[in-house]
Amino acid sequence: MANDLELLGVFSGEDRLYTYPNGDEVYTIGIVYVCRDFSGEFLSQTNETTELKWFNIDELPDDIFPPNKKPLKAFVDYINRTKG
Repeated sequence: MANDLELLGVFSGEDRLYTYPNGDEVYTIGIVYVCRDFSGEFLSQTNETTELKWFNIDELPDDIFPPNKKPLKAFVDYINRTKG
């Protein structure tokens, strides 16, 4: 369960266009929150998920889904700005 959510941002626009390998094109809109208080376990809700795990903020993988790169960068910037 996610508790104490803080809106990080709403992400949309040209950089959110993605073309899947089969040729399908989609524009994604992301509404991203920061949650520092949570409980429970990861729960996969789709057969498209192969693995769920935590990453150290300094050791993020390179193969991030392209439309998620901008929100992830905003999150990393937020973490670096609010360290303390």
